[in-house]
Amino acid sequence: MSELELSAVDFAETLARHNIEAKNINGENRCKLECQNSAKIVAKAIIKSREPVGVF
Repeated sequence: MSELELSAVDFAETLARHNIEAKNINGENRCKLECQNSAKIVAKAIIKSREPVGVF
């Protein structure tokens, strides 16, 4: 894995953990869903960061 990919995985895990604690989420399925949502957020941010800026 690249450094960016490792950082993305780490950030997604941190985001998921924070959201699970902040929202007081219980149950394995709900925790898995929150992990998936966090991974999607991070993936979208990476894709968006790679888009050209100012190209019309």
